[in-house]
Amino acid sequence: MDAQGNIWAGTACGISRITPTVVNFGEDDGIPPVSMMERAACLMDDGRLVFVHHSTAATVFRPEWLSDDANPQTPVLTLLQVNGNDEICVQDVKLTLPYDKNYLTFQFSSLDYAHPSHVRYRYRLSGLEDEWQTADKTIGLAEADYKALTPGEYVFEAQAASADGEWSEAMTVQVSIQPPFWLTWWAKAGYCLMGLMGLMGLMGLYLKRKRVALVRENDNRVNRLFEMREEARHQFAAGTNVDPKKIGVNPEEEVLVAKLLKAIETHITDEDYGVEQLAADIALSRTNLYSKLRNMLGISPADFIRNVRLKRAAQLLTDNPSLSINDVSVRVGFSTPRNFSTQFKKMFGVLPSEWRAITIHNSQFIIHNS
Repeated sequence: MDAQGNIWAGTACGISRITPTVVNFGEDDGIPPVSMMERAACLMDDGRLVFVHHSTAATVFRPEWLSDDANPQTPVLTLLQVNGNDEICVQDVKLTLPYDKNYLTFQFSSLDYAHPSHVRYRYRLSGLEDEWQTADKTIGLAEADYKALTPGEYVFEAQAASADGEWSEAMTVQVSIQPPFWLTWWAKAGYCLMGLMGLMGLMGLYLKRKRVALVRENDNRVNRLFEMREEARHQFAAGTNVDPKKIGVNPEEEVLVAKLLKAIETHITDEDYGVEQLAADIALSRTNLYSKLRNMLGISPADFIRNVRLKRAAQLLTDNPSLSINDVSVRVGFSTPRNFSTQFKKMFGVLPSEWRAITIHNSQFIIHNS
């Protein structure tokens, strides 16, 4: 230990200072590159250090003779290899490389030829690492090796320092590794556009199928409505009993038919009961009543009133054999039996008397068979 508290040691090829930093001194520093004898060293009273050689000679020096506080110059790039091949790199000009040239080797030096073994180096590649890396086992030249770098922007930095000095300014080399064409922004934009077009195509196909299904469903509903309309008109035309549930295709129409039948039955003996009175009784305008009956049964309100009267007459002829034709015509609101017979034959194809005979015969036939 010298007077300043630093540790020195003899080595197989000279002398090394252990603290505060490890520095090897040899022939360039005036120290003979010979093997020093183990435990044969001392500190003189005047501050000199003595190391004994194996050849019984000795090396005597003062620590300050070997101190070098001068800071080295900023390192320079001496060699750049890309994928093992030398690459020309112009200072302050960014080096742009394709994605498949991503194996980089940097060699750099402070160009200190006087004491190259005393120079320390450190480096880092911004964009990949934040901490400085120490270059080990370097004598005047340092090297940094990077493999399989991903596409991106990088800055290589390197600094040098003497054994006791501060770190120099950093040498920088800007490197840009371009992505492959399938990872460029325009390729990604193309992928997004194709994805969007595909999504729009799928959406269009879905909407088209949905529209076809809706059209088919609507057609089925319309066809079903037409079928129900035809069935309702057939029921009203063929039967003598008017059933609101068989004429109306929805609850609203069933209620309307029930109101119409009730109003007509109430005034069925009144031969003057017509469309105006019927519309007033069910709280509808004549035009609205006409529109609804046309939509349901394809007939006018006047025809509906007449047909209800005639259907009621057919029931009376069947259920009341004792009633005369004149009595039946009066009970259903016809002014003359002649007009009644004419309208009855138009609707049922037979005269009232013929209707009664046919229905009575059918009833007897049914009873006989049963």
